[in-house]
Amino acid sequence: MFHKSLKLRIWSVPIMVTSLCLYALQARAEPPKQAAKTAHQEVTTTGCLQKGDEAGEFHLKDDNGKSWELRSTSVKLASHVGHKVEVVGSPVKESESEEKKETSEKKEAGEQEYGQLKVTKLKMVSETCK
Repeated sequence: MFHKSLKLRIWSVPIMVTSLCLYALQARAEPPKQAAKTAHQEVTTTGCLQKGDEAGEFHLKDDNGKSWELRSTSVKLASHVGHKVEVVGSPVKESESEEKKETSEKKEAGEQEYGQLKVTKLKMVSETCK
């Protein structure tokens, strides 16, 4: 009887250690859920939608005076040019050289650019920008 109990104790330690190692590896392999959430943070803003300088580019000057560059492959922005709209989108990171160039151009024009948005939703607030 003593012999059987000793075997059980001897094998329980390696099994426990292996289980803990597998648990630690699994926890390490999964990305942190909070980091993934902040990477896909959405922005909602309301303002007047205007045509941009390039094809497929639009600008929105929001109610706080900030200027947003908008692009979308899923929302038809062109049909809302000149309308007051509410847009929801994900911020797009520009390269540093593009960002510096655009920031200096906006400062010269007296505008405050806030950033770029890839628009995922649009709601028309008014057919005019008044």
